[in-house]
Amino acid sequence: MRLQINTCHIQDETYSLGFIYDPIFFETPTTTYLLDWAPKTVNRKIRKYVADSRPDTIMHTFTCMGDQRGWFYIGAQQWEVAKLESLWPIDDRHDIIMKLQQRTHGHVSEPEIARGLDDNDFTQLCVEINSGSLRESKKFAGRADLLQYNPVTPVSSGS
Repeated sequence: MRLQINTCHIQDETYSLGFIYDPIFFETPTTTYLLDWAPKTVNRKIRKYVADSRPDTIMHTFTCMGDQRGWFYIGAQQWEVAKLESLWPIDDRHDIIMKLQQRTHGHVSEPEIARGLDDNDFTQLCVEINSGSLRESKKFAGRADLLQYNPVTPVSSGS
């Protein structure tokens, strides 16, 4: 999971920002999780990074899917490392391997990823994200001028 946590100042207020590149979301009726599989040392660093961001902090969260251009604001969220062993169903193993392999841009082969999962060298990391207040999301979006942004540019037909 590639993520970055920053702060920014807009009109005398400080905001915490979280950027998540190419996330894997797992939705339940009550909770949203960000999932990833990585070597244990990488997951340990991410756990510390998220924990150090203070779970009580509202994180204005942006995401960029790997095949899309641009960042999308998904709102004010609270992040917390979930204390779960494994969340993703094992019957989706092929999909997981394919997604992880795509993220490496060919630097790590599917058999290497499968071996890492089988040998427990790659472990699952779950970060729970919960919606903060809608009011906070709207306030931030207005101050950051996100409400006026339109990522879709009309294409004129050259007639």
